[in-house]
Amino acid sequence: QRKQQASGIIGMLEESFAFNAKINAQKDQLATTNALRGSMQKLRTPLVGELRSASQQGQLLSAAPDLSDADAVEQRAKQIEDLTTKFKQVSAAVVPLGKSLIVMDAFRGTLSEWRNDTDVAYRQELKRLGLRLGFLIIGIAVIFIASEIWRSATLRYVQDIRRRNQIMLLRRIVTSLAIALVITFMLVTEIGSIATFAGFITAGLAVALQTVILSVVAYFLLIGKWGIRVGDQIGRASCRERV
Repeated sequence: QRKQQASGIIGMLEESFAFNAKINAQKDQLATTNALRGSMQKLRTPLVGELRSASQQGQLLSAAPDLSDADAVEQRAKQIEDLTTKFKQVSAAVVPLGKSLIVMDAFRGTLSEWRNDTDVAYRQELKRLGLRLGFLIIGIAVIFIASEIWRSATLRYVQDIRRRNQIMLLRRIVTSLAIALVITFMLVTEIGSIATFAGFITAGLAVALQTVILSVVAYFLLIGKWGIRVGDQIGRASCRERV
């Protein structure tokens, strides 16, 4: 029974590589089985020929007319005995080889069925992977289209240069976050792993990027409604006036 199918691109790639390795292993096993069967068939063919020859000779001796000469009768009996002994010896080798060929054919048929099933599952997995990649491309394309619409609307309807720059900056941040989220959800299989991963990343960034985060907040404060404008003088007097 197959395990639960992966829903993320990374999991699908892993399953695709696993199917490919399994198919190659089955091909090697099938080739080895065919080679072994061919070798066994080569060993069995001349032995079967000897059995047929011995059987035909025995039939000819049995069908020969009765002899009155005691030496001739004894010689014929000796020939029949030798043929019988040879027949038994060759049969002792031919019968196991025949049984082995039957088992080999059954194993080869089962292996062929397994390979066909694996091929079907591999093609289905490739289709799922292709669809997932298609959804990823479509999602990113939709985000870029929405971002371009946002940009066009901002340039058209927002006349204040300061406010326009703020909206454009917000647009870049939102677009980057949306693309990152789409890629993450498409790559990772389980939502729980995404939440755990996001929690660790957030905690790590909060600790490692304290200065950067404070700088970004200060940047937004400076460009905000009460921030610095073109023509403002930066200094103690200006700061006292604002206070």
